[in-house]
Amino acid sequence: MRNDGVRGGDMPRGGDMPRGGDMPRGGDMARRGDMARRGDMADLTGPGDGTSGRIRRLTQAALNADVTIARIEGVADGIGVSLANFDRVLGRFDEQLGDFAVAVDRLGASIDRVDLTLRKIERIVDTADWLLTPVSATRRQLTRLPAEILPVLHGPWRDVSGLARTVLRGLGRPGPG
Repeated sequence: MRNDGVRGGDMPRGGDMPRGGDMPRGGDMARRGDMARRGDMADLTGPGDGTSGRIRRLTQAALNADVTIARIEGVADGIGVSLANFDRVLGRFDEQLGDFAVAVDRLGASIDRVDLTLRKIERIVDTADWLLTPVSATRRQLTRLPAEILPVLHGPWRDVSGLARTVLRGLGRPGPG
């Protein structure tokens, strides 16, 4: 059994802590304190892991850092591609918004034209209503009278055309076929 300054057995390896009464002697602590003052890193991994262990750990850390940097570069490249695609899509979206604005303007102009047309139609309907209101009142009165009282609506007057024909039809009398 080897005694490296720890009572009760071997020096702890790989991060194991001394158990129970196994505490380092004062001389070991003094040596470690001297290394810390000199700027050297205290090697607590155990005997035989001195400089070569540190080099191995530093090499592994450098390789890990290299892999991490490569991954970060890959992610950055992916973000760059995504941003380029986003910029392209945003440009197309901007074009579509411009086309949409033109369509909305045209729709607004169409609505104005339709509104103007509807106002004209409304004036025509109002005029026709104003003209036909007396005719409608006359028709109501004439439909209450028996046919013998108004012989003028029968006979030669049946062969009328144009506006008179329309008025006679409106009175409930059939015009010529």
